[in-house]
Amino acid sequence: VAVNIYASSGEAQWLDSPGNGTPVAMSAPFSHPVVTYPGDPLADAKGLPAWLSPEKLDALEERSSTYLNGILTLEDKRTVSQRIREMADSRLIEQRSLAARSLILIDEFEPFIFALKDEDQRSNWPRLLVSIQAALARGPESAKKISDALSTLEEGNRLYRMLWGYSKADIQAGAAQELVEGLDHTNMDVRVLSFYSLKAIPGVTATYLYQPNHTAAERRQSVRQWREALKSGPLSPKGALDPGGVAPAGAAARLPRVEAPRTEAAPAASASAPAGPVTVDTIPPLD
Repeated sequence: VAVNIYASSGEAQWLDSPGNGTPVAMSAPFSHPVVTYPGDPLADAKGLPAWLSPEKLDALEERSSTYLNGILTLEDKRTVSQRIREMADSRLIEQRSLAARSLILIDEFEPFIFALKDEDQRSNWPRLLVSIQAALARGPESAKKISDALSTLEEGNRLYRMLWGYSKADIQAGAAQELVEGLDHTNMDVRVLSFYSLKAIPGVTATYLYQPNHTAAERRQSVRQWREALKSGPLSPKGALDPGGVAPAGAAARLPRVEAPRTEAAPAASASAPAGPVTVDTIPPLD
């Protein structure tokens, strides 16, 4: 356990042991380690953590946030879910995106699924993926709800696996090839997750102008370049693999798998997939 005191304004005095010693006088902004342990990364941290500062929003996000705040403070009998779902049907792209991300926070994932197929949401796909992977990492209950929502899709099993993130061993064992082939899939949701999974590989900087929302003809040249890059080897991870900083390392082996759709055979399990059936009750909480 590590305990730090932070203050963004004002002054304070801290006495480590009541009745013993001289109080430490502090003027904001300050951080003061109260409880530390060997190797504690916060012990020597300088400045204030980012979460103490207001998030910087662009004009569209600011407007959408104001709108969301307004509908949540209305006095009517609708639930929070009903109010945000109404916003998810807005004609405004930014409102639909914020509504989908807000619903993810309360374990409702259908608008996220629709957003992956919505070409108008292409600029918001990265934010949506950060939100859904954070939900996946919350624990088995949220993960199971995500798998249930995706199980209604033709490629639900494949999509759910991509959301886990990939270890360096996964990439080297053939996941990169599967992801590159996913760039030319007929379903846009598969193309979206394949593309952003490839971009998460450390050392991969080129995109070859690929866009998941392009037609087959428009993306043909980009897909060819991705396949050539795969053959020449630059998709090998450089250093430790960090899938966006949101999917915990090793999480894949502890998450429930979505059932394969009835209309097709289940894809072969990856090297990191758990063997045998998995039940939510047997899955330990994520780190």
